[in-house]
Amino acid sequence: MVDSIEHFTVLLVDIRSATEDITHASRMSRFLRVAHHERKVQDIRTKLDNAYRDFEAASTLRVEFQQSVITVQQEELLRHQKLTGIGVSRVVEVTTELDTKISRIMVYSSVVSLGLFFRMRP
Repeated sequence: MVDSIEHFTVLLVDIRSATEDITHASRMSRFLRVAHHERKVQDIRTKLDNAYRDFEAASTLRVEFQQSVITVQQEELLRHQKLTGIGVSRVVEVTTELDTKISRIMVYSSVVSLGLFFRMRP
């Protein structure tokens, strides 16, 4: 794409040079060389059309490349989200299990504490 932009820039310099030659020529010279100038203008139009097609093709390729990169990044993001989702669901599962076990341990320790309290009384 950069090459097509550089080519277009060079082409613009060539066009400016060619048109300046025509504009600086005398009226008589322009009149006598009308056919030559018409060929030159037609040549400029052809070069501009070609440069436009090159730029359009390069731009299309660039967009397609960027789309493929974005698609790969999106797939990678989805994969990470799925892995993270699995990780989060496992954390929730383990946390629930721990809550249950901690509740049982607290009940057991309360019962043991009460048992110890009542055994110690004379």
